[in-house]
This record gives sequence, structure tokens and C-alpha cells, in this order.
Amino acid sequence: MHQIYGLGEAKINKFGIDILNVCGNAAENQSGQTGNEEPLFTPQTEREQQLQQKLETWRAEQAAAKQCALGKVLSNISLTDLVVFTPAEEADLLGIYGIGSERIAQYGQAILDICRPYADGLSEPKQAERHLARRLFQWCLDTARYEGGEMHDVAKKQTLRAIAKARPQTLTALSKIEGVSGEWLDQYGEEIIEICTAD
Repeated sequence: MHQIYGLGEAKINKFGIDILNVCGNAAENQSGQTGNEEPLFTPQTEREQQLQQKLETWRAEQAAAKQCALGKVLSNISLTDLVVFTPAEEADLLGIYGIGSERIAQYGQAILDICRPYADGLSEPKQAERHLARRLFQWCLDTARYEGGEMHDVAKKQTLRAIAKARPQTLTALSKIEGVSGEWLDQYGEEIIEICTAD
């Protein structure tokens, strides 16, 4: 629990048992899912609707082939993020919530094959955000490899996504983004600003 963003020692001591109980109950309920759970996202455009349908169909086929719950292949949150963010390259998958290196290795190419035809349908601001996020996640992967660690040891997905959305141009602006600590800013801030101002 100590590695979960926002859970400090005090919160773990106060709420830890309750959190574990909720997670345990959710895991038990998920294992018996039939695939009829409520969607987390209602598509707003025809592009989103078509992409979501294709991803849901693919996920159902994978789950049936593996005889597992839909969430074991791809959670609703991940599916929603794929529709909204619509990855076009493998580096984009690094920024999708719930998709890590194992899922990328197992399903990455298939997911990209489904998403690529819809990737250009994002608005220009969303495409610019995705492009910056791609560079940030590639930097994070390269940095983690160089340091001999994992990507989440360098930066959390939600922090990098917030940076891509805010597009900070100064260290002061970067310091105001949630998840950016003084120590992290000292270690990586200049590199991040260089990436954000590269356009």
C-alpha cells in the first residue's frame, strides 16, 4: 500500500484494513463477472462509439478464449482510456491506465491494430496532448531503464498525463502539478521542461 500515490503512513494506519477489505471484495466480485457490468463511459461521438464497440468485442473474444473475466483482459477503465486517448504508437500504450508492460507484450499489437484507424479522429488539442504524453512516457521508460528501475519509480502515469495536459513551460509551472515533489523537480524538472518546450 505504501506505493499507492496519496496513501501516506497516517492514511494507511487509519484506513488500511478498510481499503484492503474493499479491494478483496471487489476482487471476489470481479472473478465472477459475466461481462454485464455497467459501462464506465458513454461515447460522445460516432468515432468513440465505433472504437468502444470494437474494443469490447475484442476483449470479449480474448476473455472467452482464455476462459477468464473481461477485467482480466482489460478493465473498463483501461477500455475507456483507450477510447478517449486513442493510442497510435506503442509508446502511447505506456500512458493508458491499467496497461503495463505485461499487457503491452501480450495485447499491445492487437490493441494498436484496433485503435490506429481511429487515432487521427482526436481533436487537435487532444492529439497535441497525446504527442507530448508519448514523449514523456518514452522519457520515463528510458530513464527507468537507465536507472535500473521501473517506470513507476521515476514517475506515476497520472503525473505524466497531468504534465502533458498542462504543458508547463517553466519549473514554477511544473511544480504546481499534482504529484510533482520538490525532490522530483530537482532531479527531473529540467529534462521535463525541455521535453515540454521542444515543439
